[in-house]
Amino acid sequence: AQGSCPNPIALGAINTTPTSAEFVWNSTGTETQWEIIIQMDGAAAPGNNVSGETVSTMSYYADFLIPLTGYDVYVRAICSSTEQSSWVGPFHYYYYPPVANDDCSSPTVLTVNSNNQCTQSAVAVFLGSTVSSEPNYCGNNNDEDVWFKFTATSAVHVVELSNFSGSALPIVLTMYSGASCNSLQQIHCSSVNHITATGLVAETDYLIRASINATNTTKDVTFSICVNTPNLSGN
Repeated sequence: AQGSCPNPIALGAINTTPTSAEFVWNSTGTETQWEIIIQMDGAAAPGNNVSGETVSTMSYYADFLIPLTGYDVYVRAICSSTEQSSWVGPFHYYYYPPVANDDCSSPTVLTVNSNNQCTQSAVAVFLGSTVSSEPNYCGNNNDEDVWFKFTATSAVHVVELSNFSGSALPIVLTMYSGASCNSLQQIHCSSVNHITATGLVAETDYLIRASINATNTTKDVTFSICVNTPNLSGN
């Protein structure tokens, strides 16, 4: 019976490899046991009379996953021998190899356009990215982030996102100065898919962190990012 047994929340995956993942969740009650079910993507959701594997921690290490295979994960709380919560899920899981620009130390280098056009741009995606540990992130949430770098050629540049495949994601752009990832200074922040960055120093490197400013968002969206140079002369 479900009764007042509280549902687990924030079901997700950490420490992922092509063949394993640690599925984790949070509790809103005082229960000390949970059940988990891992099944193939698209299979019918388990009914309340279906049992899963019982665990006594809010995590489950699965080392039997098949590469390039999708899974649906469900979790429920056990409050007593006769009372469980509803099944929470599905959490859709698929392993994606880490993206090359997942970390501050390995950003994608952007070519600065010499005019206000985006002739030179880079294609970006969040699939396979993780949450970076660097502070001074300016959004409310950070579900995943990727990094970019450019070398300024003037005092003002525009960083612009465009060409979203599917729905535009709630992305926050944080722009930093600093000689290394250990000394980043946040200088600009935007949640409207572009930054007009002023006060830049030519021949100086700047970092851009693009973050999904939400949780449990669709990640399989590609987009373009470019840095251009606005014409400020009025001509």
